[in-house]
Amino acid sequence: MSETVRVGPSEKTWVAAIVDTRGRITSTTTIHRASAHLRLRVTNRNTRLIDRLCQLTGVEPSILASRQIDQTDRRGCVEHCPTAHIHTHTEMPVMAVWALTGAGAAVVLDNLRPFLLEDRGIDRIVDDVTRTLPKPGTRGAAAVVRSMNRLHGLGWDITEPFQPWLIPAA
Repeated sequence: MSETVRVGPSEKTWVAAIVDTRGRITSTTTIHRASAHLRLRVTNRNTRLIDRLCQLTGVEPSILASRQIDQTDRRGCVEHCPTAHIHTHTEMPVMAVWALTGAGAAVVLDNLRPFLLEDRGIDRIVDDVTRTLPKPGTRGAAAVVRSMNRLHGLGWDITEPFQPWLIPAA
């Protein structure tokens, strides 16, 4: 993430397309949490794609090492062969992961709403997160403030429900 970026409509459209086709949005609740745990995640072999997502959101990628799998993975070849045949794989390749959680994920999803083709209940998810955010100055609020400031600095819009946590660094 060496070069600084400024997120605009074209970048948001690109991120929305990736989230629509490759993204996973999960929101889980447990008795041990005061609020739902929101996670936005894309896992892919294409590290350039994951690096770009990370650059646009100010996070670092995670790398999942290749590993042997119990069952063979059989896939039809669609890349380079003139005759139809099956490739058999017994190893999962190295994968890169982009992930956002909590308020940061909610802000990105809030920005992507106009560009997403799939209705995944984003309105409800964002509302659930904003309703259960910690009050400014209370436990957990510092992480929310860091997320808001990081995303705002990259050009993501911090809309009204998230405004109280947008506190410029001193």
